[in-house]
Amino acid sequence: MVYLGYLYISSKTDALIADRYFKVSTQMKQQLKTLIDENQNAILQLSLVMAENADIKKALLINDTSDIHLEKLSSRFRENTNLQNIWFQIVRADGTSLYRSFSDKRDDNLLKAREEVARIIKNPQIITSISVGKFSIALKAMIPMYENNKFI
Repeated sequence: MVYLGYLYISSKTDALIADRYFKVSTQMKQQLKTLIDENQNAILQLSLVMAENADIKKALLINDTSDIHLEKLSSRFRENTNLQNIWFQIVRADGTSLYRSFSDKRDDNLLKAREEVARIIKNPQIITSISVGKFSIALKAMIPMYENNKFI
């Protein structure tokens, strides 16, 4: 009889613990989703503003990035917001890289290396995504840019 009482109490305790873990994990999941959504929206808004930047459009049109200094902008975001690792990449309409704030590499074709680049080239529309890298996850926003109704 004592053994049956122990089993009963043990099963009730296990059920209560499982229920508590479920509630805590559900709450954590919702908080994570909110955090991701808020950061994704901030990145999208930043990208939309940058897509209207005259210096960036000019760089794409004349194939010259000398007037673009986005490394400084990355530093200001790191110092003044919770967006700690903002990197910028400008890609031409043919899928080749024009500018990266995180590297000196230029003119390489990104169509095979980056699925979202191929998607935006094929169908120029706003793309937001989350990508998982080797050491972290990245929230991304890609905005097609136009000059005189031409995708650049």
